[in-house]
Amino acid sequence: MITGMAMACLVTGLIAGWLLRSVFIKAEISRMRDRMQHEVNHWRRKAERAQSISDQLARQLAAHIGHLPDHQDWQQEDGH
Repeated sequence: MITGMAMACLVTGLIAGWLLRSVFIKAEISRMRDRMQHEVNHWRRKAERAQSISDQLARQLAAHIGHLPDHQDWQQEDGH
């Protein structure tokens, strides 16, 4: 009788522990996903701002020289 009760308590404890662990793991995954999405949005905004600055500088250059330069007009840093 006591052995059966002890086994039932052990099994119930294992199931409860597994469920609690699953909840904590899902919460951590959710926090990590939110943090990753925040980082993606941060870098997306930075890239959009850099693109905006690049477009503005290209328009200024075009206004200064009268046309947008071709790709061969750009200097290559690595010597190509």
